[in-house]
Order: sequence, then C-alpha cells, then structure tokens
Amino acid sequence: MDSIACENCPAGRFGDELGLECAQFCIKTCKACAAGFYATLTGQIDMSRCLGCPKGKFSEVDGRPSESDCRRCRSGFYNPFEARPSELDCLPCGLGRYADEYGQSDPVVGCKACPSGSYSDETGNGIVDRCKLCIAGLVGLTPGLNKSEDCTDCIPGKYSTVRGIFERSKCISCNKGFWSNTSGAFEMRTCLPCELGRYQNRTGATSKNIDCVQCPLGRASNTPAAETIDNCIACPPGKFMDAETTGALCSSCPKGYAQPLLAAFNCDICPIAKFAGTLGSARCQNCK
Repeated sequence: MDSIACENCPAGRFGDELGLECAQFCIKTCKACAAGFYATLTGQIDMSRCLGCPKGKFSEVDGRPSESDCRRCRSGFYNPFEARPSELDCLPCGLGRYADEYGQSDPVVGCKACPSGSYSDETGNGIVDRCKLCIAGLVGLTPGLNKSEDCTDCIPGKYSTVRGIFERSKCISCNKGFWSNTSGAFEMRTCLPCELGRYQNRTGATSKNIDCVQCPLGRASNTPAAETIDNCIACPPGKFMDAETTGALCSSCPKGYAQPLLAAFNCDICPIAKFAGTLGSARCQNCK
C-alpha cells in the first residue's frame, strides 16, 4: 500500500513520538494540549509548545486551538495563575472587596475595595452594590472595610441620620442649648435640652453638668435649651436666687424678709421696728 504524506498535528495538539512511519492513521499520534493550555500553530512537536491560559482565565477542555477558548473568571473572582484547568481555580474576592469585571487576576487591583462609607462581610462580590452602607450614626472612614463593626461611631455630641457617610465632619453637631453623651447616635432626639436654669452656648456639647452652665446667682431662666446667658433673667425686687434654688423661677422672700435689689441671691431680715407681712416683699414696712 502506498504511503500517504503525514499531516501536521492540528492547532491545540502536538506529536512527540519519533520514528513513526507516515501512514493513513498517523494523525492519531497527536496528543491534545491539556486543560488550561492551548496551541495556535499546527505541527507542534512537544507539550512545551502548548501555551498556558493567561492569568484571570482558565480552560476545562483539552486540545484548545486558541486563547479565545480560555474562559474568563466571572465577576467577583480572580485567578493569579496561568494555565489553570478549572473554574475552581478562580478565587473569590476577599472581604471588603468586589470585582465588577470578568477576567481579573489580582486580588488587590482586580478586586476593588468597597468605597469609604461601606463594607462587605461576604466574599465573591461581583458588583459595588453588594458593598453595604454603614448604618446611620456610623462612619466608614477608609475603603475596604470588611464588617459592620469597622464602621466608626459618630462621637458624643453628634449624630447622623443617613447611611454611608465617610467623613467625621458629616456627623451633625447637637445645637446650642443641647447636649448628648451617646456614641453612634442616629437621630436628632438623642440631643437633650439643657435643664431650666442652665444655658449652653456651643454646638456639639457632651455633658449636662459641664457644658450646661448654671445661670449666675440672682438670675433664673425658664427657657428650655437656653443658648446664652442672656436667657438668664435677673430676679426682680422681692425675689432671689441662691445656689440651692437655682433653676427656672426666682424664689419669693419669706415673710419678715425683704430685698429691694435686682438679681439678688438672698433676702435681708427686717430690722427691729419693721416688718414684711407678705411673701416677696421688696421693702420692710415701719411698724405702726
């Protein structure tokens, strides 16, 4: 039987057995490039001529003739190695990251960090929307946070009503006249008004006793959440305000006492031959 010319092994295959006679079935000696590899040229003589699928790709089928036969890792995954034979070689992006494009090869560059103000406590995220926003009252200061606990509280004296803030300056300060010692506050009502008889003239106050200042002796305020000392009104004649009674209302001088001055912090006892027969007397009267 006449011999038939041997043909080149087709792309995706190679022939590494020497000494074979060219015959009708010589093509059967061509071996397939393994899964994860491909060969674009015909007539390859050994496996070293098979090219590995690039990083970020894989091929589960042997004998592939083109790089286009290598499949890309899907979104949310990456593959840092060449010549991988299985989709299982694509690794999930880590906590705090996502990959919204196919064929990623790097766990840092390909898997992007969730933006500041958000976090991700799941692996293999394929879209940025899978990054969860820090809840109201919390701040996500850096990219790539991987759990809700990484979101930082708004400090006492401040609050936030919206999700996903990423700067401490976005936390809103309690108004003048109010204070709050609550961390991570998420609503305005955590800011409490200073008590009657006190005032507070700065934003972001954190202490009722330190920041809410008592009205001076001889003055009272019935204004809730007073902002300035101007809200502390001088007690009129016949009334007083001392350290024990500081509050919303001036106290009346008791019978037998009087006070003719404004902003008094005590009442004077009536001298001999004088009296004050009513509460709140401004002056003692002569006895008849």
